[in-house]
Amino acid sequence: MLLMPLFKRVVVVSSISILLLLSACGGNYSPNAETETGEGNNPSGIQLVVPVQPTVVWKDTNKTTQMILQFSVKDGEGRPISADKFDVQMNINNQPVDVESLINQSSVDLEVNLYFGMVLDASNSMTLHNPPAFEPMKVAARDSYQEVLDLWSGRPGDVKFSAIWFDSLINQAVYSPANTSDWRPIDILSIPKPVEGSFTKLYAAVDQMAVHMKSEFDNGVMNGPRDQYVMLVFSDGADNYSWVDNSDLSSQVLTTDVGASYEQFGVMPVSLASAKQRIESHPRLTTHVIGLGSAIKADELLQLATAGHGVFLSNPSSENVAALFQQVMKEFTTLQTQGLEVPLQPALDEYKISLVVTNSDTGDTDYYDFYVRVGDESAVLVE
Repeated sequence: MLLMPLFKRVVVVSSISILLLLSACGGNYSPNAETETGEGNNPSGIQLVVPVQPTVVWKDTNKTTQMILQFSVKDGEGRPISADKFDVQMNINNQPVDVESLINQSSVDLEVNLYFGMVLDASNSMTLHNPPAFEPMKVAARDSYQEVLDLWSGRPGDVKFSAIWFDSLINQAVYSPANTSDWRPIDILSIPKPVEGSFTKLYAAVDQMAVHMKSEFDNGVMNGPRDQYVMLVFSDGADNYSWVDNSDLSSQVLTTDVGASYEQFGVMPVSLASAKQRIESHPRLTTHVIGLGSAIKADELLQLATAGHGVFLSNPSSENVAALFQQVMKEFTTLQTQGLEVPLQPALDEYKISLVVTNSDTGDTDYYDFYVRVGDESAVLVE
């Protein structure tokens, strides 16, 4: 079975079924690039997914070749599997590598930085669910951000966070003049309650976050070969206000009741097509979308997720907010990085490097092969 790269997979999850869709556009470092993938011998039980090409570097200081591979593991239905549920084996020309050749998981060579952005619905309809969804959404968002921080505290790499919430206007978290640190997880709980009569400027909010993240990437923020940009979008309804031009409203910097700063402003009209284009223009952005309620426009939300090569999850019950957030989080927090540093001699033929994963419960396996030239300055991935 040919496995699709991570950026080609869009999963739509409802309360009834799970559907696996494969988008037509490829994904490596840009939406139009192709990523080589492996072929497994029992993909019904486990799937190995490789989102970006492995890196191969000659280390002249100790005459070794370094190879680093990023991957995720999923079950037969495309759901992410945590690292404690599978075993990993690295082979060179079908022979297991020496343990001493494996790069320690705490090494800076395996560094992965994460730029994590949330776009949250703060329109009045969020308070009208039974039970209301606004406060549970904030709690789930806070817990998700804290989970990311906790996970990355044990990994090489940093986390940068950004938040936008929207109704008829756009509200974007900014640095406090008194404290130049990112918003903390607890600050999310202080997002003001929606105002009665407010509308839904969803596409404009997504567009604004995509613009912000592209600017950060272009300015050299977390744009290494394995760094991730992830946007999580949450909404309970259809966009009904992004067509309105309220860009003439003066922007203002406000603070929440705990002193967290944010900027509030209006924007020019934004269409679904232009929001999708903004997402697609980012070379490293994955966009996951959560739809809550029975009145959402699932097709439009799915289009946003597809543009960002992410997942779209939906559920009619506001009691499932936390579970929806948790399911999306697994899409990127379960991404793994494995590395080798080996003193292989130069050879005319390429070396075959294999990553083999085995489901700890079922014994099912899947694998990914790539080929390299090694041993001197000409070390390179053979495509």
